[in-house]
Amino acid sequence: MYSCVDLFSQDLEASDFYVEANNSFLETVDVTKSPFNAKGSDKKDDSAAVQKAIDFLSNKHGGGIVRIPEGDFYLSNLNLASNIHIQIDSKAILFPILIKDRALLFNLGNKKQALIKNVSIVGDGGRFTVDFRGIAKQPNSELGARVAICNNIKNFRIADFLVLENETKFPAINFGAVLDDRDNVVIPTNGLVENIEVKNAHYGYGVVQVQLAENILFRNLIGEGGVTLRLESGFRGFKNLGAHVRMDKIFGRNISCIKGQSALQLSPHTLNHGIVDVRGVTAVNCEYGVKIDKGFTTKKDIKNGYKAGTFDSKSIVKDVEAIYGETAQVRKIFLRFLPCELRDKIGGMSSGLKSITAPSLAAAHNFAAYKLLDNNMLVYTNTPEDFKNGDGHYKINFTDKEVVSRGFRKGMPKVLTMETDDYENCKEAGPYKIYIPKNVQGTLRSY
Repeated sequence: MYSCVDLFSQDLEASDFYVEANNSFLETVDVTKSPFNAKGSDKKDDSAAVQKAIDFLSNKHGGGIVRIPEGDFYLSNLNLASNIHIQIDSKAILFPILIKDRALLFNLGNKKQALIKNVSIVGDGGRFTVDFRGIAKQPNSELGARVAICNNIKNFRIADFLVLENETKFPAINFGAVLDDRDNVVIPTNGLVENIEVKNAHYGYGVVQVQLAENILFRNLIGEGGVTLRLESGFRGFKNLGAHVRMDKIFGRNISCIKGQSALQLSPHTLNHGIVDVRGVTAVNCEYGVKIDKGFTTKKDIKNGYKAGTFDSKSIVKDVEAIYGETAQVRKIFLRFLPCELRDKIGGMSSGLKSITAPSLAAAHNFAAYKLLDNNMLVYTNTPEDFKNGDGHYKINFTDKEVVSRGFRKGMPKVLTMETDDYENCKEAGPYKIYIPKNVQGTLRSY
């Protein structure tokens, strides 16, 4: 579907990722009409009615359009089928139903299920709303809510909605993998995710997290809080994943963060991922604009034979702009990068207990391209051999020339690296003790 010739093109065609159905030939049903009879006017569960409409079209017509009109709909665990297209009125509001402290609206691909093809969830006449604010905040709570989980799926589009969050656990959309009906490991392929905004997200989550996927375009995503596009794979769901089970051909265009952690994060954990191409990244009042982490392993990973992962050196991140603010979501362990004169601006802990309100730290964070040698010296990862040693260091096509930083104090780094000063000699200010790792105490390095 996607040609090698166009792989690094600035301009991408939606049809290279998702082939749209000819809706004029599709049967259409309204979930509020007979025989489905969803109410949309009270707080009762409408899931059975909507699922009935999905199953009816799938079984009788091999697919079709399920319309959710204006109204308030309480939903949970809707299972899509091939050739089903959900169209949701822009005046509709979807509310979650918690099941064992978890809420999920749409399930796109279950384990032990045949591959789902040609599906969509889109707004009709504009963006619809998903409201997670009714999920109560609780200290150390594991309450979590998601709009969609994407696993065993091919050729899909998810678009056009606003999520009103409450700093709950999980991203709005999650990409992973399952074993299909033939016990093959399958991942999401060929998809378009666009025109989505999340407000008041948890520091550790946000709009999208991709663990495993191939040939997906993400565009026009806005996240207030958390990470907007998180390419992070801690996926250890299957012992022998195979080389094809990874992130590859992941594209991002126009990715924005407001008052959060970052617009884009790369964190490979224990997998060697393919190519990522993200351009047009904007962050306003965020911890970072872009965060590029090295791969890593736990003691359990090493015992199980895993090595630290990487992203392909052909990957690209460019056209990054970060605007300084003083109420970003900042993780406590990163407060050491805040200059002394800004320490009095450190505020309180978030309700999710994972971040602190504090000034932005840098336009970008890149710890992947540096490695610590045995003699305690840092070197820049710069040769192909460095990508093969299994220690998680890698270098992609990203430099400070691709970054514009605005409003940051003089002397603050544009790109924060392992060589960045951690300001050990500051007089403590604010309610939190600043942590300095023992191995770099007394040095001008942070790692």
